[in-house]
Parts: sequence; C-alpha cells; structure tokens
Amino acid sequence: TVSDSHLLYVGSSFESRKAQMAKNIQIGDMLVSSDGSAKKVISIKDTASELVNVLTMEGSIELGNGVVISTHSFHETLYSAVFYPIKLAYEWIGAPAVKKAEPYLLEVEALFKPYFAMIVDSM
Repeated sequence: TVSDSHLLYVGSSFESRKAQMAKNIQIGDMLVSSDGSAKKVISIKDTASELVNVLTMEGSIELGNGVVISTHSFHETLYSAVFYPIKLAYEWIGAPAVKKAEPYLLEVEALFKPYFAMIVDSM
C-alpha cells in the first residue's frame, strides 16, 4: 500500500524508469522490478494510506513482489536534497546520529511537504 503522492517507477527497466505519483498510475502501466522485467499493473485498489517516506541511502526499496519503488513522495530530487545532510551524518557517524535527528526529520518533512506538493502540482 502506498499513498497517492508516493512515487512509483514506470518503465521497462530501472535505467529507463520514470518516477510517477501513485495517483497517476493506470491499469496496464508497467512498473520496474528488481529482476529486470517489468510488472504490469492489473488492478488498483483505493485505500486510505498515510504518507510515509522511508529514509534510505539508495532512495528506493524493493517490495515483496519484486517491484522497485522510490522511498520518496512528490519529487525525488527535492526530498534527496532536503535529507542529504542526514544521509551524510549516517555515513560519517552511524545510526545513533540518525536516531538523534528523528524529531528534526519529522519537523522538516511536515514543514516541506505542502511546498513539495505545490511545486509538483505546478509542473
């Protein structure tokens, strides 16, 4: 389950992927998978889902069915830029640095989320 604003990768391969918000995915779209094949969207179920952005070093995660999705919503470059200092702290200091920064991360995300949405809607 992903939120409407979460980014899914549409395309035939990871190299040719295009990040697209979940609310714009349609039946028949091809989603990128980890095994190099594309997975066809055969159904879409509308559910209530809270927006959660998982902070990873790579910016993507693999789901149980092999589909690879972004860990960001709205816009990958904007989220990557905002959270880049946290990724650096993790590389340099480790997990304790990120744990200490958790309140900051939640505040930053809450602060920027409406602006990200406005920027993406204007594109």
